[in-house]
Amino acid sequence: MVRISLGSRWRHLSGHLHGLAQPAFVGQVGISGATAEDGARLDAALTALWPDAGPGHPSPNPELNLVSRLLFWTGEVQRRARIAASLPAHFTTLQSPQGVVYRVVLGATLTEPVRLALETVASAFNEWFATDDPAAAQSLLGARLQRLVELLRRHAEPGFNRIHLLQAAWRRGVPVHRVTRSLTRLGTGSRSRLLDSTFTDETTVVGMQIAQDKALCAQVLAEAGLPVPQHQLVDSADAAAAAAARLGWPVVVKPADLDQGRGVAAHLGSEQEVRQAYADARALSARVLVESHVPGFGYRLTLHDGALLAVLRRVPGGVTGDGEHTVAELVRRQLESPEVQRRSHFGRVVLDGEALTLLTQQALSPGSVPAHGQFVLMRRRDNISAGGRLEHLDPATVHPDNLQAARRAARAVRLDLAGVDFLSADLSRSWRDNGAVICEINAKPQFGGGLDGNNHDRLLARLLHGDGRIPVRLLLAPAAGGAEVDACAETLRQQHDLAALSRGSGVWLREERLSGQWPSAWRAAQAALADPDVPSLLMLLTPGEVLSQGLPVDRVDAVHLVPDTCTAWSPTERQAIPAARRCCGLTTAGTT
Repeated sequence: MVRISLGSRWRHLSGHLHGLAQPAFVGQVGISGATAEDGARLDAALTALWPDAGPGHPSPNPELNLVSRLLFWTGEVQRRARIAASLPAHFTTLQSPQGVVYRVVLGATLTEPVRLALETVASAFNEWFATDDPAAAQSLLGARLQRLVELLRRHAEPGFNRIHLLQAAWRRGVPVHRVTRSLTRLGTGSRSRLLDSTFTDETTVVGMQIAQDKALCAQVLAEAGLPVPQHQLVDSADAAAAAAARLGWPVVVKPADLDQGRGVAAHLGSEQEVRQAYADARALSARVLVESHVPGFGYRLTLHDGALLAVLRRVPGGVTGDGEHTVAELVRRQLESPEVQRRSHFGRVVLDGEALTLLTQQALSPGSVPAHGQFVLMRRRDNISAGGRLEHLDPATVHPDNLQAARRAARAVRLDLAGVDFLSADLSRSWRDNGAVICEINAKPQFGGGLDGNNHDRLLARLLHGDGRIPVRLLLAPAAGGAEVDACAETLRQQHDLAALSRGSGVWLREERLSGQWPSAWRAAQAALADPDVPSLLMLLTPGEVLSQGLPVDRVDAVHLVPDTCTAWSPTERQAIPAARRCCGLTTAGTT
């Protein structure tokens, strides 16, 4: 019978091995009793569970095939829990009298989620192989993997954008360093950028403050001659009702300083609804806006320094008529559709009190048959959490006047990256013709993958120079240093025009000393890689640091040795040479 066993000595390194994009998680995996048929059956079972994922072509070697599946699905369950898990993994065969044993290196930023994923996937696979009833085995496998995803979600990357930006960085070969749970450095040295979700290191505090205050943002935009809805700040339910009567029905009530649709109530057509909406909004914020309702959909244009990256249309919860089915039947059919079934909240609406009220306002009932293409509104908010949907649109469909207005709006509030939100019946028509308005601006926009899935790649291409890497070379040297090490380092700096040098005793940029003594040469190299003034680097590390911690960056351009010192290294220390060379794809070329 097939058996997967995990060694007990798994360890998490601070740095990188084998050029993997994340810090290394290292251990051993044993495979016994595997056949080619076992791997094929397991692939079929996993594909039936999650048809949109797959580890690629099977290997003719049954043990190799099984360990590669184990490592792929260890990463896949993390990715489904919105944990950033890079591809690929690295493994080598070790000698063992019992079965086949692999030394495995996985990329992992945090220890707990990768350990839990690896142990649970291995256990689930073993149970699946040991269960004789195929239906029971399939049900058990699906339940265990789904439960694992739920358990892992407590480690999910914060927000919506971060995991997509990390995955885009890995696709582009950009080095990633996690500074905190939310702050990330992409690239190295002078080519690096700092991101907190889609806050960039060039996002201004003034721009953030304006965008956060919807009343102030509308004032700034109006003063620039841009279209905004009429609105009024109110401090009581009575004032909200009076403002609604003055602005004209229907109206929108929302907190003036919250985002993500929190506390927003739209399409309000009565004083009672306004009073209730005010109470709901006031429970979340002391500042509440009453705003005139603008018919149409919400559109978000995401721009970076004037370049249009993405266009989204937010469709609130509802159904679209086909001229044949009733509203109730359309709701049932939508809830049963595969697209809605596999996505949380997306398109999920029911005929509750809010839906029935909105149907009445549209002169409809659950038994009405809407015309073909007629949209039937059933939710006051257009957020996904309220059953809404997001549609990615071709940027070419945006009318030039609307694009110009979005660019001017981002510039008016002094934001480099901005999500400009329009309310419009049709964004392909000019706001000058159809009464469209800019309802708010988001300083940390969510904008999704887009029609081709490359929106985040386009942003990184604009933020970074190429792959964001400065030239980095590694000099392996003993901790004590000495004249030979000093001479070799100086020669290499001059030969390869390397501006910075890092070693345990400090960091230098050309002739200027930037720091004092560090606890280790490894930490000194980390500091130099994070310095935005460093255009190129020679980092000195000891063999012991490479073996115990990996490299501070995933790839180096070359590995160099000090000839007069490495001859005295122990056999263990010599293992650092091939370990370091594997991070630059070198064998002997490019080393000294």
